[in-house]
Amino acid sequence: MKEARQLATDFSLLLHITGKQFLKFPRLASVKGISNSVMFYSMIVCFKCSISEEEGRPISTGLVLSEYDSVHQLLPDDIEIPLPKHLHIRDWKRIRKLCGYVDGENAAFIVDKSNGSIRGAKNLPTLPSRSQHFFSDMTQKLNNSIAFLVIRGCKSFRLYSDGRVAHQIILLRKYGEWTSRDCGSFCDLLKTMASSKNIDETVIQPIAQASLTISERGKGTQLLILPDPNELRHKINKKVSLPNPCKVKDMSEETLIRNVTEDGTSILNKSGELEIVEAKFDATGGRVASMIDMTNLAKDGFAVVVSVDGVISVIEDGKLVIEI
Repeated sequence: MKEARQLATDFSLLLHITGKQFLKFPRLASVKGISNSVMFYSMIVCFKCSISEEEGRPISTGLVLSEYDSVHQLLPDDIEIPLPKHLHIRDWKRIRKLCGYVDGENAAFIVDKSNGSIRGAKNLPTLPSRSQHFFSDMTQKLNNSIAFLVIRGCKSFRLYSDGRVAHQIILLRKYGEWTSRDCGSFCDLLKTMASSKNIDETVIQPIAQASLTISERGKGTQLLILPDPNELRHKINKKVSLPNPCKVKDMSEETLIRNVTEDGTSILNKSGELEIVEAKFDATGGRVASMIDMTNLAKDGFAVVVSVDGVISVIEDGKLVIEI
């Protein structure tokens, strides 16, 4: 009886934090051959870990919902992290105690997608920004799998599918509410905009992912993507021009974030090169209002604004197109 009550409570909690996005998760599970209960328990584990601490320290963890043999071929790691016997995805308290070893940044739990048993924990390959890119790479290679990543100390977690962040569940600090974001639709919208304006589409994935990370960290940014940044030079009263513009797709995520979270607006050209940072415009209003003014003047570009409260806005032709 107690277990049934807890299950009902957890289900209500999950329904509340995902809101209108809830039905997308069982649909995705069906497409990937994942049990609905495994999907549900995995999300509960991620949510509870994201709000938990161990010895006063925030928790991170990673879950890969797949077939063990497929993951083992991709990560032939002979030294696996020892786990208790008969560990199941519904045992979130036991999982939480193991997050110091299986932290999502260096290792991930391998969860049997059909029955929820945890088959082991694998060390992740060392990449320049492994916590941000490994799960994308893995779900691209194993297209019948998904992965979750709990972001340490950020009150959020991500679902990766088909090589990208498909959903982000995050606590919006300003409103004190959890929300689920359809990141796939967000990225598709940016790609459509880039294509229509002759902007290199390879710039979109790094910008989209960096925007999500910046929102998780409670920071803000203004990104203006213009085929020809010279269009707005007469409106800039202060800027820092980079002597050697670099394409954002060639930057590590941390380098990109460090460059674009300085005070002011960062401007990219149609080739996806970061040309200008810390630009201050002759405009009034906050971040969104400023970008509405600038994209109204330069109609062949668009802007992405991340507010410190976590809200992400996309602006085109002087209009707020979407706010997530």
